[in-house]
Amino acid sequence: MSNSDFEKNLFITYLDEVESYNLGDYSFMSIVSISMRKNYYKNVIEPKWKKLREKYCIPDGACLHFTDIKALLNKKYFDRPEKERNLDLEKAFCNGNILDKSKLYNFYIDIIDIIDECEIDVLVTGIRQDKNSKFNQCKKQLQNIYYILLREHLDNLAEYMTFKSDNNDTLCLRKLLIFDIVL
Repeated sequence: MSNSDFEKNLFITYLDEVESYNLGDYSFMSIVSISMRKNYYKNVIEPKWKKLREKYCIPDGACLHFTDIKALLNKKYFDRPEKERNLDLEKAFCNGNILDKSKLYNFYIDIIDIIDECEIDVLVTGIRQDKNSKFNQCKKQLQNIYYILLREHLDNLAEYMTFKSDNNDTLCLRKLLIFDIVL
């Protein structure tokens, strides 16, 4: 494989886990990843992301974790000690101790616009587990549920990216693939 072919087939992937629901004896956990070709990320997404940060005065390197942004909506957020708050986000979305909800709303609209404009692939792998099943109780002692989920997600991601690379971009981008595992 030539260096240019190798570069063309490099992907960047971000992933995160979430417990989608926890109802009585059942829970559902997911890992979601977004992937895009490295060159596309550098040439298209990075400039859009930089422009977004500049528009909202968010410094380079400041984390934009959804949970931190969502925390700003909590009325008791400013009761926390400063070391437990995200001061960069406060500067971007608050006037003193008051959240500028319209600015935060516009920020999310801008993110949705970026997602709509960009060619990204979304892969979701989920596990539904019955917490009372004998199989699940034995399995829990052997492996953490997130380990099982991550292993499965990485297998799915590797297979999907290999398929994309082998098909030289003929695969339609922006597909949402969902894999469910039932324990």
